Amino acid sequence: MVRLPPQPGQRDHGSHARRLRCPLPDVIYDERLIEISFGKFEGLLHEEIAREREALAPGQRDATYWNFRPEGGENYQDLADRLLDFAQGLTHHSIIVAHGGVLRVLRHLVEGVARGEVLNWARPRASSPISPPAG
Repeated sequence: MVRLPPQPGQRDHGSHARRLRCPLPDVIYDERLIEISFGKFEGLLHEEIAREREALAPGQRDATYWNFRPEGGENYQDLADRLLDFAQGLTHHSIIVAHGGVLRVLRHLVEGVARGEVLNWARPRASSPISPPAG
């Protein structure tokens, strides 16, 4: 199991094992899994950000949004650059605990899902399988 560093209020390793009803390997904390930085939008809801007309919520984005960078923040390409080495090291037996933006980019890097599709992928909840292409 690879996950972003723990934050207050997050489930622990044992709660994931109980939910999955199986033993899990030791947790590896990886700083590359930290969520995309929203810069000046940090801490705001998508609805609040959309009112400013600068950033769009999932479901309203096209592929050009991949390069949208809020002031003081990252764009999805920055996140992809940060995650590329991580994604290349994944195996078929990986459990990743991360925020939605990270999972969106991993779907693009690992599964080859188009940018426009992952940018509009509904916010993942609980578990979202990401599988390397066969072959």
